[in-house]
Amino acid sequence: MRGVRSSSLSDVVGIEKITDRAGTGAPDFTNGFNINGSDSGISTFKHTESANEPSSPSNGDAWLDTDNNIYKVYINGEWKDWLGTSAPATTYFGDRAHWASGGRAHPSPGGNTTQIDYWDITSLGNAADFGDCAGSPSGDCASDGTKIYYLGGGATTTQIEFWTSATLGNSADFGDTATAAGQNIRAASSNGSKCLYVPEQTGGSYSTNIIEQFPTGTAGITATDFGDLTLSRWIGGTVNSSSRFVYGGGQNSSYAVQNVMDYVAFDTAGNATDFGDLSVSRSFCAGIGSNETTRGLFAGGYSGSAALDTIDYITIATAGNATDHGNLLQTTYGAKGCANASRAVIAGGIPADGSRINTIQYTALTTAANSVDFGDLSLVKYGGGSASGAAS
Repeated sequence: MRGVRSSSLSDVVGIEKITDRAGTGAPDFTNGFNINGSDSGISTFKHTESANEPSSPSNGDAWLDTDNNIYKVYINGEWKDWLGTSAPATTYFGDRAHWASGGRAHPSPGGNTTQIDYWDITSLGNAADFGDCAGSPSGDCASDGTKIYYLGGGATTTQIEFWTSATLGNSADFGDTATAAGQNIRAASSNGSKCLYVPEQTGGSYSTNIIEQFPTGTAGITATDFGDLTLSRWIGGTVNSSSRFVYGGGQNSSYAVQNVMDYVAFDTAGNATDFGDLSVSRSFCAGIGSNETTRGLFAGGYSGSAALDTIDYITIATAGNATDHGNLLQTTYGAKGCANASRAVIAGGIPADGSRINTIQYTALTTAANSVDFGDLSLVKYGGGSASGAAS
């Protein structure tokens, strides 16, 4: 047997010298291998398992979101789903915008409209008549991409209506809300398979903390209870991702406007958790952004004494206070909005002089900017509901 010549470590692996990052001394390998000296420059990543996102994360940190059973990695200021650990989000938004019902110009012609307007989000231009719904102007819309759902408000109905986004025509009956008649539903969102909404008026009493739910798709449903907001209020706005529903602003039963944002996970029925604060307390704002979009916008609104032109944005996956996105063309409340993957559209509303407008304006959904003119609605109006869906 041939003998094996002994050798020093430097002969075997070719190492002449190990130093610290600065090259001036011996390193200290803090993650299990230690040579007496200073920092080696090797750092570890944090791994967290919790229902709430970790505070002060760094690039590369990992988080198992136990609330939604999704593994995430922190990359450049945002928690991103780790590929293969969660089902891909349903692309249920579309390029066709819808606005159903609404209150018309005051004093003439006055009253409410049952008309549904629609327009192509990708091309500047005016809205056209899609058909009619039965709901009052105190309702809201949600979408699963194929169907648009209108949750009518007012004192006489619990009806949920729907129509097919790609086919012009009138609405049909889908089912009923859980709360008794006498409600306003101005905040509804869907992740493609489930719709969450806030019935903001019950039994003649304004301001509730109720969140209700129903499955989208097949008609003949009655909605059920989901949980409660952290604070009773009404006339707020909502945005959502595929996993989270965020309700922002509104006013309490004493008409005091709020800046609170709450959120719940679509897949887990239960009470809401505080998300953060809007930059300005407001009610009757437009919530824009849904499903695969990472950013949600809250546009315009009423401060309690004046209409606002402020557009806030939030990163829906990351709880925290809202940040300035830009400004509307004019101060407006009671506007409605929706989005496709990249563009947010905001339409109608009540400006500072108390009139009604038919302006459609738009801004980039994911890049901070002021809104610019897009076109006009077929009617001047406010309220009602808006959502986007497929055009074909």
